[in-house]
Amino acid sequence: MTATAQHLIALSGLSRRQVARAVGCTERALADNEQVRRHQDRITLLTAVIEPLAATAEGRRAVLLASSSGPSLFHQLVAEVPRGQVIQVAIPVRERLGI
Repeated sequence: MTATAQHLIALSGLSRRQVARAVGCTERALADNEQVRRHQDRITLLTAVIEPLAATAEGRRAVLLASSSGPSLFHQLVAEVPRGQVIQVAIPVRERLGI
């Protein structure tokens, strides 16, 4: 686990899996320096959002996961993660294969 990932986990009070989801990578990627550098902008954003939420990791976790008034902040952050585009082809398979 990289120091950056460990810091975000300790700061947020979230599990490795939850932090990975919020960053937009896998748990394994959190242990890889190259992968963490690739997601540094997202990690910096998450740190800036999470740090002022409460004084303790437990308090931050509670704020992040609170969902009494709609989707939790954690789920809102996960929803903001850029996703790859799904390619939708309107050409039938038989036509694409030339059958």
